[in-house]
Amino acid sequence: MHFIHELSADSGHACLVLRGEIDLAVRDDFRATLKHAVGLSHGLTEVDLHGVTFLDCAAIGVLVTATETAGRRGRAVIVTHPWGVVRRLLELTDVLPRLSASSASGTPAAWIEGHHHEPIHRPV
Repeated sequence: MHFIHELSADSGHACLVLRGEIDLAVRDDFRATLKHAVGLSHGLTEVDLHGVTFLDCAAIGVLVTATETAGRRGRAVIVTHPWGVVRRLLELTDVLPRLSASSASGTPAAWIEGHHHEPIHRPV
């Protein structure tokens, strides 16, 4: 199993676009990639899951930990575009609300609203 990523950063905002399968086998690589993305951001790091076809509890743990760590540092990590089985798993584990734009308390709304990606609460 593997994943592919594209990372861009602009005006203090980082966007990590993921594709493929993210599971225990790639957890360490995923964690390092996400940590790098958060390091490039001065506020908001968006993790776009549109191309992710599978993720497991190890991947969810990485996302939750990154969100909590960023929050303690005055930054935010949000997930956008989860779909299919990925979205369903995030809903069933009740972490989707914690990873959404609305959970990014203290994050300037302009970072979220001004970005071209849709927030995850909109139907896909």
